Amino acid sequence: MILALSFPVGRIVFAVCFALSFFVLAIFAYRRDAKYIKLNYQNMALTMIVSIIVFFTLLYLFVKL
Repeated sequence: MILALSFPVGRIVFAVCFALSFFVLAIFAYRRDAKYIKLNYQNMALTMIVSIIVFFTLLYLFVKL
């Protein structure tokens, strides 16, 4: 009940409605863009992993020298 005493009921209702609508709209936007994401970003996970490994290897080599 401390939360209810800290914030008016209207702010709590607004926050809940805002959060729910944000998540619903984010899910719809992701579903709409999912086919374009799969098309444009194929093998991106592998590319990112290799890039991170190369970055840290170069960083290590430059710091050690």
